[in-house]
Amino acid sequence: MGIYVFKREALTELLNQDQREDFGYHLISTAVKKGKTFAFVYHGYWEDIGTVASYYEANLIMTENSLSGLNTYDERNPIYTRPTFLPGPKIESTKIIQSIVCEGSIIEAEEISHCVIGLRSHIRRGTIMRDTVMMGNHFYMPPTKEGKKIEEDFTVGENCLIEKAIIDEHVRIGNRVKLINKQKLKHFDGEGIFIRDGIIIITAGTCIPDDFEL
Repeated sequence: MGIYVFKREALTELLNQDQREDFGYHLISTAVKKGKTFAFVYHGYWEDIGTVASYYEANLIMTENSLSGLNTYDERNPIYTRPTFLPGPKIESTKIIQSIVCEGSIIEAEEISHCVIGLRSHIRRGTIMRDTVMMGNHFYMPPTKEGKKIEEDFTVGENCLIEKAIIDEHVRIGNRVKLINKQKLKHFDGEGIFIRDGIIIITAGTCIPDDFEL
């Protein structure tokens, strides 16, 4: 679980003796060698999300409730989050397959398949999104000064095709954008767009222009 309990004196001694960077791999192994180290076996749900691939898979497996080992739709296994005070998602003629769509979202897309769609997400008409984790947004429109209107909302535009991606918060994606990793790259570095382990990553605040392809 990544939860460690130390006596203050013991932790101070270990930190002074072992200067290596990883707490779990290095410091704990040193403590085991010194003795008086105990483990508690946790039998509940746990996933290591220390890599892009493991984080991606841990999110999408939540759409496969019978396989995930963590059923949050169960009175015996509740999950508590902060209240959002948002309306339910609004969905217009969209084919949705094995996906989670969070509150405040507006879904006009053609298809959403095996996706997690975060708060206040807006996906426009004709777009197909598959195998994607979309973080959502903290608000619908960015703050403005002196009454100036910003035309571009945080949306995924019309007639886009997005597959196997992680889309961070407050991202604008134009119309007819294709994010499909057509060259099957394992690693790529771009401006606000990256590929790790074959997964496309769009970083927070990125604006992708119309007709962009990757």
